[in-house]
Amino acid sequence: MERLRRSRLTRRMAGAGGRAFPSAPGRGPGAGRKSAAPFVRSSLESDASFIEALSRRVFTRYGGTYGEILSEWFRHRFGMTLVAVLGRSRAGFVMMGPVDGNGRFHCTVEILAIAVEPRFQGMGVGRRLLSEALKKARTGGARSVVLHTAEGNLPALKLFKSFGLVPLGLKESFYPEGQNAYLMIRPIEG
Repeated sequence: MERLRRSRLTRRMAGAGGRAFPSAPGRGPGAGRKSAAPFVRSSLESDASFIEALSRRVFTRYGGTYGEILSEWFRHRFGMTLVAVLGRSRAGFVMMGPVDGNGRFHCTVEILAIAVEPRFQGMGVGRRLLSEALKKARTGGARSVVLHTAEGNLPALKLFKSFGLVPLGLKESFYPEGQNAYLMIRPIEG
């Protein structure tokens, strides 16, 4: 009975055209802390409140209204949003969009936001999300990926650098609360 319930859960989580991307077991910085490995799927309409709430929790220190902004982008289907699931819980998301504004991943994709629930940080969720975002950008035809991250966000900087993103420059007072941000870039090989 338990196996049947789990198989239904997996199908429902990946449902509505969303595809689940299983993670290799035992990978990531938090490997071994939980028995379930994170998987990533395309976002569903029902993820809107999760994305807004998580954005409010993790981005408030930078000021501004990220919860509303990201929620608005999600509702208008600007770009693409992927959601990580760990066990039965949504654990994080990554949102990316085209830099050229034509709605397609033609040349450069920007990772607009990547967020992980605080209780799931250090468990490989961010790593898994970033990996899938880069794969989607590559299969969508992007030639490069860019993102901004706060100068003081050392865990994020470490993660991004481990994926080959390099700082292109520092933008002073980039965030509403005055924090500086690195503009980071990574070319994508075909």
